[in-house]
Amino acid sequence: MSRPLCVPGRRCGRQRPPGDEECSITYDPVVATVQGFWQGHPINFKRQYVNDCEMHARTGAIFRF
Repeated sequence: MSRPLCVPGRRCGRQRPPGDEECSITYDPVVATVQGFWQGHPINFKRQYVNDCEMHARTGAIFRF
């Protein structure tokens, strides 16, 4: 599970998630959800990210559409 870059009510700084993007501390939550099958196995993925920059940095091209 991912850790939030900025928790509301706490002091935040600019942090770099895994990947090569530097994301702002703007708290604008996004939820990424995937349901289906991959190579015959059921996939159920749901995760909330601090903002869309963090989501794209952590998931790569999966949610770039």
